[in-house]
Amino acid sequence: MWGLPVMECPELPQDFVRDGETVVVDLGKGVVRNPVRGLEVKGIPLSAKAIEILDAGGLVNIVRHKLAKRGDVVHKAAGNPPEADFKQD
Repeated sequence: MWGLPVMECPELPQDFVRDGETVVVDLGKGVVRNPVRGLEVKGIPLSAKAIEILDAGGLVNIVRHKLAKRGDVVHKAAGNPPEADFKQD
């Protein structure tokens, strides 16, 4: 099962990207770029909590990590990135 982050970008024109072009999305800053044509549009950035969940590989990984830290769970989620930030509750 895959989940995709959604960033609102009301000002994004329909012709912003053409077949074969690649876009670059900065979810934290709320910016969408089309480097091929030099276009950039501002959207609504994701919250710090949403970015934390994405960086951790999902909400389940955050919960597993917090439970393991408390000693309630002894297993570790596969693929848990070491750089994920689990400081926030």
